[in-house]
Amino acid sequence: MRGKWIAGSALVVLALAGCSDSGDSAAPTPETTVRAAPITSTTAPAVAPSTTAEPTARNQPAGSVSESTWTGDWPFTATEGVLMCAAPDRVTFTTDRTMYALNGPAKSAGAFEDVTPIWKDSDFPGVKVDLGPMIDKGLTLC
Repeated sequence: MRGKWIAGSALVVLALAGCSDSGDSAAPTPETTVRAAPITSTTAPAVAPSTTAEPTARNQPAGSVSESTWTGDWPFTATEGVLMCAAPDRVTFTTDRTMYALNGPAKSAGAFEDVTPIWKDSDFPGVKVDLGPMIDKGLTLC
C-alpha cells in the first residue's frame, strides 16, 4: 500500500512540475525537475496465528456465568448472569439488570444491592450455598 502511495504521489508531483503558468511547453528547467525515489516492492509481515478460542454461538461478556455450565453448586436463584470485578477487588454479579455485591469490598462500596434475595439455600436448613467459588472466579477478572 505504501508503494502505491509513493508512486501516486510521484506521478502527481511530476504532473505538477510539468505545468507552467506561462503557457509555453518548453522542457522543465533543472529547478522544476523532480526525481521520484525508486519504487520497491514491500511485503507485509506474516500474520501470527490466532490464539483465541473459537467464538461461541452468542456473544457473551468475559464474566458470563450460568447454572448449566457452572461446576459445583450454583449459588443463585437466577440461572445466569455476569460476574464483574472493579478495583479494589469488588466482585459483583449482575442479573435481570440488577448488580449484587458478592464480597466485602463490593458491599462496603454501598453502590450495589445485597445478594441475599437471589442467594440460594443449601440442602442444610438455614445455610446458604457457598459463594466462595463464585467470588474466586470473579477475582480472576480483576
